[in-house]
Amino acid sequence: MRITGIRVSNWMRFRGDQVLELGPGVHALTSEHDDDPARSNWGGKSSFVAVIRFALFGTVPTATLDDAIHYGEDELGVDLESDDGVFITRTKKRGRQSVQTIATFPDPLGEAGEVELTQDAAQERIIEWLRLSEDDFLATSFFEQRETARFVRATPADRTEIVNGWLKLGPLEDAASHAGGVLTNALEDRAGLVQERVDLENELRATECETFDAAIGVAESLLAEVKAEHDARGAAVEAWMGRSNEAAEARGRRDADEREQARYADANSRLKGLFEEKAVVEAELVEVVATEALENRVGAAREAYGLARADCVAKAKLERGEFDGVCPVNGGSCPVTDEMNDDAEQARGACREAAATERGRQGELDDAVVALRTANEENRGAERRADSLSRLGDRIDDLTRTAVAATAGARRADAAGPVPDPEPRPPAPDGTTVGRVEARLVRLRAAARRHVEVVAEWEAADLRVATWRTASAILGRGGAQRRVAEGSLRAIERAACSRLADAGIPLTVRCQWGRETKTLEKECRSCGTPFAQRSKACGKCGAERRHKTDDKLHLVLSDRSGAAEDLAGLAFQLAAARWLRSRRGSPWSVVVLDEPFGALDEHNRRALASSLTGLLGDGFEQAFVVAHDRSTLDALPNRIRVVAHAEHSTLELA
Repeated sequence: MRITGIRVSNWMRFRGDQVLELGPGVHALTSEHDDDPARSNWGGKSSFVAVIRFALFGTVPTATLDDAIHYGEDELGVDLESDDGVFITRTKKRGRQSVQTIATFPDPLGEAGEVELTQDAAQERIIEWLRLSEDDFLATSFFEQRETARFVRATPADRTEIVNGWLKLGPLEDAASHAGGVLTNALEDRAGLVQERVDLENELRATECETFDAAIGVAESLLAEVKAEHDARGAAVEAWMGRSNEAAEARGRRDADEREQARYADANSRLKGLFEEKAVVEAELVEVVATEALENRVGAAREAYGLARADCVAKAKLERGEFDGVCPVNGGSCPVTDEMNDDAEQARGACREAAATERGRQGELDDAVVALRTANEENRGAERRADSLSRLGDRIDDLTRTAVAATAGARRADAAGPVPDPEPRPPAPDGTTVGRVEARLVRLRAAARRHVEVVAEWEAADLRVATWRTASAILGRGGAQRRVAEGSLRAIERAACSRLADAGIPLTVRCQWGRETKTLEKECRSCGTPFAQRSKACGKCGAERRHKTDDKLHLVLSDRSGAAEDLAGLAFQLAAARWLRSRRGSPWSVVVLDEPFGALDEHNRRALASSLTGLLGDGFEQAFVVAHDRSTLDALPNRIRVVAHAEHSTLELA
């Protein structure tokens, strides 16, 4: 299957619609500027071949989708038509996020004529039609600039991944990965069981016994001994506690009697003091003085003083000529008020007499008050002494009762003998020792049971490790994957070498799956037994210890240079493309080569150009080759010409 027509509209350098109807064979893509035919760069050759990838997979060579739209235009469009009736259209409007895809396919049943699909459904059908993923397409049918030798120059690991994708080794890789995961888990389980067994056997060795049964027997005997000692000590402590309780009770009784004796002596001593104090109080007792006459005396003296005071005040007013006419003696109206106010001398004499009378009455009042106060103080002292005497009587009665109550205890204390000193406490039973021995016995019994289980589990784990190690080796890159790959790679290798020889290029390429590393194997390849650190052979089966291989794909060229890598890479990838398309049943028979001659000298460019048609003819109906060298391009039968103008480029068949 080949391309019969391509239309590009506002695609990168190409403004407006550019339409090409294409036939089979090798098409050389040339470029020249309208103002300088010798200038071929930056015309749009790579942009044109990128149209094929965009049409098939929607991938643009620019940073964003909008960058692929010709400057100043709002929409790009690309059509691709194949000779089996498939028509693919992709459009992109500036500013919109997605590319609009429409693909038309002939109806396989021949009923509807054709089937039109859009977007994801269209893309899925395109890949189904090609029977190539985008990665497969790039690895076998679309070689960008400086990518001719990509497969040769790739790291062995990346190259291996590419080939695994070609060979569909995914199920084997998954199976190998699963086996490796199970093996890792089995190794971890076995290592854990080995460590647990070592720990259990270390615990047994700590008992200095040969077997767990013997260690359990020793522990049981020791437990019986410590329990017997514990019980004997418990009985001794219990008897001691009984005797100690009796002695404590006797000491308590003695102490109580001694306290009663002390209370009795204290009561008697205090009674003696109280009786003495009572006698003193009784001696000081006096009779209460009657105060009624004294109170009457004070009242009369206070009344007389008041009259004298009023008379004195009245006489003083009279002396000042202020007599108000009220007799100070009888309170009546005085008939001689004016005369009295006028007789000043007489008034002064009367005032002096009234003042003298007032002072006399004041002295009589003071004497009466002092006499009454003295009598009251003496009466209060007598009352206090009487109260004190009453309280002393009450205290004497209380102490007398206390002394009577303590008499019996005092007599017992006098008659009691000495109380023996307490016995030393015997050693307490050691429950901690019993607990430790019991716990040790429990651990030993559990360890014995676990040891039997661990041995059985370890044997089963060892068998699982051996089984999954074998499975991992069989399914891994050094096993089934390698055998599947080697057969296919030999066919690709032979085809590549044959095409190089037919082109007259003295170069061969050889596939090598896995190289020895400097690291020694950790496990025996034959039986999987781990090697000791410095061993040279397996201790189990005697197999020789070798260096590890990296299990990756290496390409060995008969000559190593930039040109050799380009030539070998192109030949190998073209051979791989033919093999892969045949293996997948892909109808796609178009290849794109962008600048495949860049690193070649003139001789090798001519050799490759002259034989390129032959190289591509076996399995490829159509090819697009981008190159600058005109002598090389002249060797190719068809020509697509890109003419670059100031702001855009055009396409034409030459």
